[in-house]
Amino acid sequence: MQKFQLTPNTQCKKKAIAFIDYVPAKFYPGTDCYVGYYVFDPISKTMIRKRIRLNHVGNKAEQRKVAVQMVKKINDQLAKGWNPLADADADPSFHSFDDAVTLYLKNLERSLSNRLIRKSTYDSYKSYCNIMILYNNERISPPQYMYQFNKDFVRDFLDYVYIERKNAARTRDGYLGFLRHFSSFCKERGFIEEKP
Repeated sequence: MQKFQLTPNTQCKKKAIAFIDYVPAKFYPGTDCYVGYYVFDPISKTMIRKRIRLNHVGNKAEQRKVAVQMVKKINDQLAKGWNPLADADADPSFHSFDDAVTLYLKNLERSLSNRLIRKSTYDSYKSYCNIMILYNNERISPPQYMYQFNKDFVRDFLDYVYIERKNAARTRDGYLGFLRHFSSFCKERGFIEEKP
């Protein structure tokens, strides 16, 4: 089995090896104490590193004890075919992009019915959201999970609005405001860790 060296970024640059969809969990003691493992991401076709930090657990002896149990449990699950990237209940960032958009639109409707936003704001944000869905559907590899809603997606979408759709700079700024609102909603729900 090929060894992967852990790097500061969350995505391993190595391509996945045929028939290997994970690298077993291992305990990494030290200042930044954690259990780490890799799983295959079917979207990007690469191995993604997952880490569970243990710095909050008591002393070093307790960390090691918890880590041994955690490594065994994770490796048992991985051997049975479990993949946290496909288990939306395990991590909100792996919820469906479409589900997040649907929930956002429902939240907008509720805000309108409770008079928390104006009708014009609702109409604008709904329109912007529909254009984002249209743009997403036209992409070669559209985001399927919320962790793929990132800075690159936002930048490309704004370029699409401004350059390809030939909208004015003021309209582009309206889309930027919508993306800020959508990002805040997603962050509050735990779909993303930080706003792109």
